[in-house]
Amino acid sequence: MEFASEMVVKASLYGLIIEETPTTLKPDGRSRPPHLKTWRDGWRHLRFLLLHSPRWLFIYPGAALIILGLLGSFSLALGEVALTPHISLNVHSLVVSCFAILIGVQLMVFGALARRYHTLEGVLPPAARFQKFLMGMNLESILQVALVIFAAGAAGIAWSVASWAGSGFGPIHYDSLMRVLVMSLTGVAVAIQLAAAGFLASVFALRR
Repeated sequence: MEFASEMVVKASLYGLIIEETPTTLKPDGRSRPPHLKTWRDGWRHLRFLLLHSPRWLFIYPGAALIILGLLGSFSLALGEVALTPHISLNVHSLVVSCFAILIGVQLMVFGALARRYHTLEGVLPPAARFQKFLMGMNLESILQVALVIFAAGAAGIAWSVASWAGSGFGPIHYDSLMRVLVMSLTGVAVAIQLAAAGFLASVFALRR
């Protein structure tokens, strides 16, 4: 079953032409029932397709989560957003948006690493746009981006701690300070993810 899927997938990836050849199917004469199992074989087929498509498995879901998370974070950065007279979004929704960004970044990183591995091992043919993107994203450039994001997040955390200290380490001003703190922690986490991904991508490039 996977062999038929592999032929179709590889033919599409390498731009091969698929043609139909008419044939006549006849009963095979077996007396036993079919050996295929619906759920097991269906999952093996779906798994094969997903593992050969990092874009649909990682990139597209990750990009969607990042976009939704950024929209939510920017909308809630300055204050509460009222959707209806009875429904409003506040810091709790900001936390959810930041989690969406973290998960989205992780999925995007997985997608880039999976595509790099596929290319290095010859599982998938090199993609021109992806190769051009990788040429400008070496370890040093990734670390520079991660450092900028980390610095911004660390500055936000320092401001939050200083504001808390200014109030005598009393009750935290929930509405303003927590917004800065949540987004700053998200930035630090994203920076660490990017830096770790840059090193792991460089490990893939090592030669025996």
